[in-house]
Order: sequence, then C-alpha cells, then structure tokens
Amino acid sequence: MNPLLWFSFLLTRSLLGCVKTIENTRWSQTLSSWYVKKKDFDLHRVFNVFKSIAYVDYSALKTTKDRTLPKERIKRKVIR
Repeated sequence: MNPLLWFSFLLTRSLLGCVKTIENTRWSQTLSSWYVKKKDFDLHRVFNVFKSIAYVDYSALKTTKDRTLPKERIKRKVIR
C-alpha cells in the first residue's frame, strides 16, 4: 500500500491549473480531491508551482524524532 498526500483547497481556476501541473497528481472522484503518492511527492516543486498564488501549509508533513507523524496530524482537513 502506497501512502498518499492529499491537496486540500478551495476550487478556483488558478489553483486547479496549478495542481494539474504537478507531476503524478491524480483526481479522486470518490473523495473529490487531488492526491499524489508520497513516493512521488516533491515539496520543492509544490512550492514553486504555488509561489505567489497560494500559501502551502506543509505542517502535517513535518516528522517527529522517530520519523513518524502522530495520528492526529494525519487527518485530512476538508474545506467546503
């Protein structure tokens, strides 16, 4: 099983256009969200794509000393 990283944002044409340019991103019809496999995720690329358009909150990606994330930090936030 491959861990996934989800993109959560208000749907606008400019943000949608940005997320579509990130390599290996996919749309989940079931969850109505964009995602990328963790092994394919490039934070530097995401920063560059959204630079001057949106703030990228990467706090949920930070790891603890044992290199794992606490479960409460993994929960997906839904913006409606």
